[in-house]
Formats: sequence, structure tokens, C-alpha cells
Amino acid sequence: MGTEDKEAFLKDFLNNTELRKEHKLVGTHSGAFHCDEVMASALMLRTEEFKKSIIVRSRDQDILTQLDVIYDVGGDFDVAKKMFDHHQRPFNSFFWEEYNEN
Repeated sequence: MGTEDKEAFLKDFLNNTELRKEHKLVGTHSGAFHCDEVMASALMLRTEEFKKSIIVRSRDQDILTQLDVIYDVGGDFDVAKKMFDHHQRPFNSFFWEEYNEN
């Protein structure tokens, strides 16, 4: 689902309470497909929580912040906000620092 017609998207999807009861809205970037968001989309659709999701492709922050989860877009990795962009700007921790056995 693209968001080129923002007003129609807001009416038909974001503000549609009946649709939102049954389907989660998950977001990734618009434009060319890349293997990272294709893999993330496929994995999300295999989970119980997100199997009936509608994938929204946009770079519009107003839209992205209203979705149920976003990935590969947004520039942030924040579990509480359900934002999962591996291109995050505030990256400052490393796996090996948390699990160093020395």
C-alpha cells in the first residue's frame, strides 16, 4: 500500500477503525525494494501477531509514526516505539560489550 494520496490513505486505512481491528499496519520505506525490507516483511508476516498485516510503503514521518510497527525506515531503533531501522543514527551499543565473559 503506497501513500501517494495521503488524504485517501488516512481515511481508508489509518482512521478506519474496522480495518484496524483486524489488520496491523506495518511500514517500510517507499521507493526501490531492497532485500533487507523484503526479508523483514516476509518474517513479520509469518508471526501470529502480524500475519494479517498491511504493508505500508512511505517515508512520510507523519504516517510512519501512526503505524503499528516500522522497519528499515525512520532512522531509529526503539523497541518501545516499535521502530526497527538497522540504519539507526543513535547506535551506541555492541553485542559483545553486553556479553563479554572476561
